[in-house]
Amino acid sequence: AAKEILKMNWPVGIFLEGTRSKIPGMLGKPNLGPGFIANLGNVEILPVGIVGSNKFFGPITVRIGKPFVPEKDLEKAKWQCAEKLSELTGLKLPDHE
Repeated sequence: AAKEILKMNWPVGIFLEGTRSKIPGMLGKPNLGPGFIANLGNVEILPVGIVGSNKFFGPITVRIGKPFVPEKDLEKAKWQCAEKLSELTGLKLPDHE
């Protein structure tokens, strides 16, 4: 479905972690999805960091980064995405496996 959406020149939004961070001050484990979809469609990623979504009805902060082309290697791409998200949110990266 993402490939078809990209063919129509529409944006695709996907969360790197797939859920909210469970540990305060730290990003969750990143997934391959954003890098895979970006490489599949040969498009850039626009990183968007959201802070404060762990509290119901509390204030949130949204920070938008600069578009970048992820690495072709998906393992490298997922950590590249995580680093960009960490820079935007101030959250620490999880340990690399």
